[in-house]
Amino acid sequence: ITYQLELTAYKGRTNDVVFKDTLPAGMTYVDTLPVSVNDINSLENNPPTFSATGNDLSWNFGDVVVTTESGTITLQYRARVSNALGVDDGDDLTNVATLEFDDPNAPGTPINIAAPDNVTVDVVEPLVDMDVSAVQATAGTTGAGTIYTFTVELDNASADGATANAYDVEFKAAVPAGVTI
Repeated sequence: ITYQLELTAYKGRTNDVVFKDTLPAGMTYVDTLPVSVNDINSLENNPPTFSATGNDLSWNFGDVVVTTESGTITLQYRARVSNALGVDDGDDLTNVATLEFDDPNAPGTPINIAAPDNVTVDVVEPLVDMDVSAVQATAGTTGAGTIYTFTVELDNASADGATANAYDVEFKAAVPAGVTI
């Protein structure tokens, strides 16, 4: 899942600009994509200083200076739904990010603003079904040396018809004694 935060900064100086996000339980941070900066004259930290403690993420841009009417900073980062107990098909994981900056009227006092739109992810889990069949490849009686063709079919669809990627799928079959492949 790619999240995007965008700050529009207006003419002037904004000190100690930090984007923050506490990912919901069941999400894992993956990486940050390159930051897009438009019409920002000075950006103290580009790329921003990133830190993570558990699911608490922050990108510190430092002081931002705009000498035109306005400028934007766009931050994109990716997270993945965790394959863990307690994260189940149908769960809703809601993410809320915030912007923090220094109050210009009370230096050293942060102002926190929640992003205007929360993003909710509906968890869809794979449901892999397997069907195995064996057909005798040559007509006649069954015995030593008889050749069979085995077919294994895997299908991935959840109960409600939606599909989700199934990662790291392994197929293992026990071969009966006396059978060679």
